[in-house]
Amino acid sequence: MNETTKPKMLKMLLIAWIYAFIVINMVFALIGRYILDLHPVIRSMILTTLLVPAMGLGIPAVQKKFYKWTIK
Repeated sequence: MNETTKPKMLKMLLIAWIYAFIVINMVFALIGRYILDLHPVIRSMILTTLLVPAMGLGIPAVQKKFYKWTIK
């Protein structure tokens, strides 16, 4: 891989941020009202249990899908 085919970091960060923003808001919309009254530590545990795997699997997949755009 030469220097011209490396993805641009700002574009990669933008893709990751957009994906994270969408997923986090979807999770809050789906379960937010059900966990609102729980202790903050329990809420954090539930949210991170859902969001960490979603981010870990989803962000690389989305970045791969937009790879051609990131190298322009």
